Amino acid sequence: MSFNYTSLIAENNINSTAANLKQVLHKALGKLEVFEECALLDYPDHPNIGDNLIWLGEVFYLTGVLKTKINYAASENNFSETEMEKQIGKAPILLHGGGNLGDLWSNFQEFRQHIISKYQNQQHRLIITNRLHGHILCILMNIPHIFLPNAYYKNEKFYETWTYSIPFCRFVKEPSQIKAAAQELLDLFRN
Repeated sequence: MSFNYTSLIAENNINSTAANLKQVLHKALGKLEVFEECALLDYPDHPNIGDNLIWLGEVFYLTGVLKTKINYAASENNFSETEMEKQIGKAPILLHGGGNLGDLWSNFQEFRQHIISKYQNQQHRLIITNRLHGHILCILMNIPHIFLPNAYYKNEKFYETWTYSIPFCRFVKEPSQIKAAAQELLDLFRN
């Protein structure tokens, strides 16, 4: 019987890298405010597998790690203000972090803008995004946020050129910097 040591090493490195990333993310997100219940909106009722996997990760993190009960979840198509208000009261409203921000998917953008405008006091206080459209939306709506790089430096160059002076944004290049940036923004912009 022969073993492919290269595959075994690569597999262990991948697992190690995933475990390290998970640890860094849990540590960074661990400083955010804990809440017992919430609404999670913008369920991806479309076939984009990436958005569906992001949703699944959000649900697992909220329910499994934070032990938060999601009292109301809805897509843009089946959202009901009356039903949500009845189910969650004044609990935080979280928006799915998929990649459909901006004018390419205008119905999703309009839905998010409506929710943020109407329920400003129930929105969580900090957004972490690696999407340029998410960054721009946060700026337009004065939402404190952490802006992360993407693989081809578009986010970093945009930030350095146009939005570096926004006081409620921090551009973070390394996952180990997220915790400090999040705490700084939460301290500065506490309601």
